[in-house]
Amino acid sequence: MRGIGGGAGDGLDDEGRWLPYPLDELQEYLPAGRYDVLGMTAWSTNSEVVAARLLLPNQVYRPGALVLPSGRTIPPAFELDGSFGVWGWFEQEQPPQLEVFGLSGVEVTISGYVKIVRASAQSSRAGGVA
Repeated sequence: MRGIGGGAGDGLDDEGRWLPYPLDELQEYLPAGRYDVLGMTAWSTNSEVVAARLLLPNQVYRPGALVLPSGRTIPPAFELDGSFGVWGWFEQEQPPQLEVFGLSGVEVTISGYVKIVRASAQSSRAGGVA
């Protein structure tokens, strides 16, 4: 699993909508290849943040998870155990982007994990065009 946060995002607006959050660390640590996303969990100390989702390149669906109030909260098992199968896929040079949803006027820090596995050449692709 890889971390999905660390720095502060640009902040949420007061209207409540999906806003981008940087996810730059993922690309620099992965060897070249295709990766399947099997799950995600996220948390924030800002209780105004309620959800996070991944934008996977060339795919329609945007899988995501509820944002938990702290890193000490146990996430639902289905968010990381692969129960939902492959959420989507991406190539190393085009990692997914993260969006968060909530109401706030302050900067937010999101932490968490994205569960990924290196895809085999013959595995099926969910959520988009192969």
